[in-house]
This record gives sequence, structure tokens and C-alpha cells, in this order.
Amino acid sequence: MKLRTTVILVFIALVMSLFFLYELWKGTPRDLAQLTRSRIADFTLEDVTGMEMIRDDQRIVVYRDGDRWFIREPLKTRADASVIRSMLTDIEYASRRRTMSQSELRGINISAFGLDPARLIVTVKTRQRTHTLHIGSETPLGDGRYLRVDGSPDILVTDAALFARLDKPLNDLRHRTLLDIHAGDVVRIELKSDPRLIELTRASAMTDAAVWRISRPLAARADQIAVDNLLRDLAALRAQEFVSENSADVRSYNLAEPFAEITLWSRSGESGTTLLLSEPSEKDPTRVYAKVKGVPSIVSVLADDAKKFAPLVNSLRERRLLIFDPDKVTGMELVRGTEKIAIARDETDITQWRITAPIQQPAESKQMCDFIQSLTVLSATEFVDDVATDLGRYGLVAPTATLTLLSTTTNIVGEIVVGALSSDHSLQYVRTLAEPFVYGIAPSLLANWPKHWLDWRRRRIADLTPESISRVEITKPAGRSILEKDAGGLWRLVEPSSGVADTDALRALLSGLTGLRATRFLVENNIESVALGLAEPEMAVTTHAGERVYTLRVGSATADGSKYCSWSQPPLVFTVDLAALTPIVANIATPAPKTGAH
Repeated sequence: MKLRTTVILVFIALVMSLFFLYELWKGTPRDLAQLTRSRIADFTLEDVTGMEMIRDDQRIVVYRDGDRWFIREPLKTRADASVIRSMLTDIEYASRRRTMSQSELRGINISAFGLDPARLIVTVKTRQRTHTLHIGSETPLGDGRYLRVDGSPDILVTDAALFARLDKPLNDLRHRTLLDIHAGDVVRIELKSDPRLIELTRASAMTDAAVWRISRPLAARADQIAVDNLLRDLAALRAQEFVSENSADVRSYNLAEPFAEITLWSRSGESGTTLLLSEPSEKDPTRVYAKVKGVPSIVSVLADDAKKFAPLVNSLRERRLLIFDPDKVTGMELVRGTEKIAIARDETDITQWRITAPIQQPAESKQMCDFIQSLTVLSATEFVDDVATDLGRYGLVAPTATLTLLSTTTNIVGEIVVGALSSDHSLQYVRTLAEPFVYGIAPSLLANWPKHWLDWRRRRIADLTPESISRVEITKPAGRSILEKDAGGLWRLVEPSSGVADTDALRALLSGLTGLRATRFLVENNIESVALGLAEPEMAVTTHAGERVYTLRVGSATADGSKYCSWSQPPLVFTVDLAALTPIVANIATPAPKTGAH
């Protein structure tokens, strides 16, 4: 009995598996087939080539050309592809809720269903065939619509929302973007707004690189972001309302002598596309009228959007003084009067910088990189003079400073000449080597420019390592300690002879000393300055490394609580944070404990 039951169960499972495979082999599962049969029209959006809608006395015809849709009747214009696709998708997936056959309808006048004539007739043309929908009245409950499809005598009921989605006026189907442009194709822009005329040209018209320059009313660099934003705003400008399809109405809408004209030229087009804009309407100051030359349509657009297309030339100008790649800069010179500071990348390590004039010294590389980076965003706050015939008026004949960036490939990357302050000290006058203009920048932007080579000197005091030091002498008012490294590399206490060395404290001292960094260098090089407490220092640390001897002196406190210090080779005076001095001023030797009497 058990064997028989097992055989029956295996047989049933086999039959069900074969049935499932058969369904797959047929290609359409039953539920999908049922869904397909319930649809009112059998087509796919990709196959549609056109659509026609007839309502009352109006006939609207649209057709597809590639990815775009166009209206052919009642006027020739661009259609809104997203709206058309949405309508076609609604038809593609619309389903029948009920079917009333011819036998059920015998003796009933179809005008009772609003189908003679139909409220709306929609014809969808595909590559293979044509589907026609006659949509009639609502069902008594208002949740459905009667319709006939492809001349069938049957009357179907579908969702009432289908009619609402298809019953659109002509203007709802129209493409509302005024200018069909791609920013990458535009090579020239002309902005007219009486009496102003601004012309922008793309320097690399045959490449994808958008390098814009102003060619009128003056030759100047353009702000690439500002021009890109202008093109983006033009591409996004949309009609709020279609007010006329008669070009003769331009006078009625103040477009015969427009407030602004914007003309765009593309790479391929010999003639430009021109957009006309009127003054704001007196009836509605939030709107202006617009028209594209050669197109009969007159539309209204938002006045706030239109304002963007009548700019002042300075709003499109590049405000950055220098445009360059920081990685291409290999050297820099700063001249103040007769004094020059020169800095160059280290030839063996391009990430490091060295001061080459007036003295050979390592530079603070991160500070240099940050400074060069800051020059990439150094921008004018005001365009002072575009035709400067008297540079002396701005202190630019005998400038206070000249900064030159150098490169191995182009020699001079850029140069900034710094002149005088304005009378109210709100502007610093500057100019660049490549342009004749006088700019005004905020004086605070020059605050980080060095006044002495020490401002750029590497903050680490010495090129020493703990391993290179063989002798340490520490002198304090309380006494002196001397430690030496023996032949085996072990430290021994030389003075006081009976003391005990703290090797951990010694290691901390050597690490702190060799890594000591200045917070600020002082121009004064008197390493025994009385005023700074360096003539009689709180302590002095003398180290021997090979044949060289170095001495650190710790002087009096600064106003901010740090300490004045000096270094012997090279002679430097600087300030140091107290925290950095903590391991250096700690005691590294203690006297031997006294032996008590018993």
C-alpha cells in the first residue's frame, strides 16, 4: 500500500511538472495572457509612429521623428514628448472592465452611450497597424467610460480616468521649452539689451572644452560658470502661456522693438537662433512676452526668468586673477621694492619646496601648497579700470609687490602686480601681466603674502635625528648636565658624575629637540637678544652631531604664553609653544641619593 501511494504521488508530481514546462514552452503564462486579452488595444509604445485626436471640431495630429514628437495639425510645432508618451502608455495599459456584445446591445441606440458621435476619437498608428478608440459617456456610477475599439460592434467599459488623461487641449501637448539647444554645441552668444551689446565666443569651437571669452564690448576672460548658467537657464526657459500664433502680433506684445534679444550660434549652423523678450507687461508685471525669430508663436514667460538674459557685462567676467594648474607651478618669486624672495620645488622631491633667494633654506611645503592653491581663487571684488592710461594713479608704476609664478614649460604661469590702497582703504589695486585691466581686491586677501623669507621658512628647526646626536649639554640656572654616547651606543652621565640619568626622559628630549617646530620666526637674528631673554636664557641645550654643534636657547615668555627661542646653526630666533618644550625642559639627570648614617 505504501509503495502504491508513493508511485501515485510521484506520478502526480511528474504530470504537474510537465504541465508547467508546457506553459513555459507556450511562451505566455495564463495570467499574462489573461491580462493581455483584457487590454483594449494591443501595441507597444516603441512601435507607435503617430497619434490623432478628434474632439468636437478640433483635430490634433502628432507624429514621432526619432526620439522627438511633433504636432502636424492644427499647427506645425514641437510636441512635449513626455506628455505624448504618457498618453500612449495610458492607452497601452488601459483594460476593459466589461464587454457588451452585439447581441446584448440589440435594440439599443448607441447614442445612449455617447458614441454617436463619440466624445473623443483617438487613433494610434504603429508600424504594423492602426488602433482607433471611440470614447463615449460616463457610466451611471461615474467610475467608467464607454468605448468602441477598431470598429468592433461591441461596447467596452474602461476606467473613467482614461478619458481625463487623453482629453487634453492643444497647448497641453505642446513643447514648452523655447530654445532647443545643447550647451556643448553653442559656440557664440550675443546679448542685446539697448543700449548694451555683449558678445561671447567659445575659444575652442571645435572641441568639447567650453572656454568662453567676452569679445564685445571689450576683450576679456569670461566666467565659465556664469556662461554655463546662462546657457542652462536659456535651455530651461519655458512658456507659461501660448498667447498668439500670428507673427503680425509682435507689436501688440511689444516685440517689434524688444527689450532684449538673445542669439545663439551652434557649431553647424551658419545663422543663429534668436529669442526676443519684451518689457514686463503692465497688466501682469510677473510676465513678459517672448518669441523665437522664424517661429510664429508668441508666448509669455516669467519676468524673473527673463531678467537673467539682460545681464551687465561685468556679471559675465572672470573675477579670478589667475587661471592655472597648481601642479604645473615649479617656482615663485615675490619682489617687494629691491628685495626678492625666490622659492622652487626640490629637484629630487617635487612635493618639497626650497627657498633659493635671498638664502638657501628649506621651505614649509604645506604652507607653500596652500598659498599657491589660494592664488587659484584670488578674485577681484571690483573691476576698477578697463582702459588704464595712468597706472601711477593706482600705485602700479612702482608697485608694492610683484608675484610671479613660474613653470618649466611656459616659464611664466602668471604674474600679479600689487599697487596702492584706495582712498578709503577698502580696495587694493592690482593688475596681471596678461591683461590691461586694473582690479580691486579686498586688502585682507593679501594678508598671507610673506613679508620676509622667514615667513616661508620650514617650521622644523633642524635636520637632525635622535640617532645622529652623540653628546647633550643642558645648562640651567640650577646647574649643568652632560650626557655622552659611548662606543657601544649607550648613553652615560658625565656630569654630575655622581648623578643618575633618566634614559626615558633623554629619549623624549632628543625626540622633542629634533622635531621642534617654530610657531613664528622673528626677523631679528640676534640669538642672544637681551630683550627676548636669550642673553641669560632659562635653559640652553647644546647637542653634538658629528662635527657640528647646535645650541637651543629658551628665553622669556611671549604675550600669548609661548616662549622665545634661538638656534645657533643657522642663526634663528623664533617662538615655540610651551607644549613642544615640555620634554626639552624636563630633568634628565638627578643627583645620586645620599648615603645615610646607620
